[in-house]
Amino acid sequence: MLALDIETEPVKGFPQEYALQPWRVQEGSARIGSIAIGKETGESLVTTKSYRTLLMGLEGKNVITWNGVFDVAWLIAYGYWDEVKKIKWFDAMVLWKWVDNSQRKERMPAWSLSDGAKKWCKDEPWLEAFLEMKAKEEVAGGNDAYWETRAKLDAIVTAKICEKVIQNLTAQQLKSAMIEAETIPEVARSWIMGERMDYSLVDSVLPVITEEMRDIEFRLGVSNATTAHEAALFQRDVTTWTPSKVLRSPKQLSDLLYDKWKLKAKSFSEKTGQPSTDKTALTYLADQFDKVIEILRWRELNTQLTKYLQSPLKAKEYLGSEVVHPTPRIFSTYTGRFTYTSKTARKFQTGVALHQWPRNKEFRRLIVPPEGYKHVEFDAAGQESRIMAHQSGDAAMVNVFQNNMKFHAMTGAKIAGMSYDAFMKGRETGNSAINSEHGLYYQGKFINLSSNFRVGTRKMRIQARVQYGMNVDFLTVKNWQDTFFRAYPGIKTYWKAAILKAKTKGYAETLGGRRFYLTDWSKDSQWATESSAIMFPIQGTGADMKNLGLRELARHYPDFLFAYDLHDGLHFWVKEDVSDDTLIEARDMLDQMDYEKEWGVQMRVPLTWDVSVGPRWSELEEL
Repeated sequence: MLALDIETEPVKGFPQEYALQPWRVQEGSARIGSIAIGKETGESLVTTKSYRTLLMGLEGKNVITWNGVFDVAWLIAYGYWDEVKKIKWFDAMVLWKWVDNSQRKERMPAWSLSDGAKKWCKDEPWLEAFLEMKAKEEVAGGNDAYWETRAKLDAIVTAKICEKVIQNLTAQQLKSAMIEAETIPEVARSWIMGERMDYSLVDSVLPVITEEMRDIEFRLGVSNATTAHEAALFQRDVTTWTPSKVLRSPKQLSDLLYDKWKLKAKSFSEKTGQPSTDKTALTYLADQFDKVIEILRWRELNTQLTKYLQSPLKAKEYLGSEVVHPTPRIFSTYTGRFTYTSKTARKFQTGVALHQWPRNKEFRRLIVPPEGYKHVEFDAAGQESRIMAHQSGDAAMVNVFQNNMKFHAMTGAKIAGMSYDAFMKGRETGNSAINSEHGLYYQGKFINLSSNFRVGTRKMRIQARVQYGMNVDFLTVKNWQDTFFRAYPGIKTYWKAAILKAKTKGYAETLGGRRFYLTDWSKDSQWATESSAIMFPIQGTGADMKNLGLRELARHYPDFLFAYDLHDGLHFWVKEDVSDDTLIEARDMLDQMDYEKEWGVQMRVPLTWDVSVGPRWSELEEL
């Protein structure tokens, strides 16, 4: 195998952090300093020019990288898309995750090349010198001899690690990892393109968040307003209002909870030993006092304010552009999902946390396609529920999906005590009790999404209020939950079987062969470990499915520009003149993916996709 490593640098006069921002190539402010090719045998070469010729010589070959999205993004920024697409890319860092994706008490590895060398090459005589070389603080572009030597050694070590890692993969894991690797060019290109933000709408979104935050502060008695006159001003003018210092400060919040309200602490800070105010602690306290649910909701809104309004504004100021560049990471979560980081070098605001983007339309209006393109989403329909139906074998769930019924509607009908047909008729005729914002259909959706993974009634009530904006009481949520488990008794049977299987094997596994090693079954960790045993085969299989979908769309519809991945959806920019028939054809292709061929599994239920299109995210309509 051949390994490739790229060293990058800012153009003279530009900031050092530009060496980590590949889109700067298009501005003329950053460049590739050198490209090295290395083999496991120790052979290597490095070049500082003729990059296209080098890539053309790699056509059809297996090429290993470390954090491949980074290297490939720089090549795409140089205009080498056609050459990049003809190479079979692998990522040794990601392959390592396929081998060592595990639960640990100690800190998880940083997945750096140095960490990889320590793990896989610990007996090599050259290891110490390599690590010393990596630890040197050299300015990017400031010492050509150092960086060219480093590039060659990085490539050689990457090849050596990959050779060892692959020997630890099962045939199925390698097959699924190769599917994932084939998405690297698409993901790298999305980083270069970035996401265009409609900043003109920020002022209209602010009141949606701040008004509810203010209302909560007034109800809790922690408003920054000291007079009725100030309160009235706050209600009229968001620019005069700042979030409550009491709710933002861990110290002041602790005083409120434990001194003023006299709540009993159930968890404590490891660092200070003082009663904790983190999300877990607040969730426990919410059982004692309903006002804590309001605090959790306020924190959710404050996150939306800071992450999805203020952070994009900071990115615009830093970049001088309305296009932000969230950094994509493949196999970033333990389940294999993508994530997006909002900063480079940990402090430069270059993007937004796309993988956490809020569901409400006010926020989704902010992201818009490039000129001449429309927004298309391919959504894995009811993904987790369909995979749960397969894994659990629950007869009622399997029946719903085999007969192409709407799962959320079925559960909503059961909550209402209606027949499925009557419910669907009411939905089609616009019955407000069914179709309203938090109506029966939405209730069915909430309970379906919340009940697969052993969430208790109290926590589910908190989720309803905090994440979905549904202010419902304990008995209502308990009734919904009881209805769900009466309708689908196979879910709890699956839980027991999944826990037993993970205990016996030492890991939970997806249909695509992705594993999560479970090592801590102690009393203190048992619930969390069991929950991972239950969730991982479902959510991880969802990641396997989306990787396969992205690969197939890239192969068959190369003009569709992958934009980002979120929840169950793959989002694309597609030229405005592409017909709906073409989009439906692409959806049908996804519906027909051969999971028996790819995973060796005959699915009990179809894994289907929906396709929606519109001028922007908030205006998508399903075809």
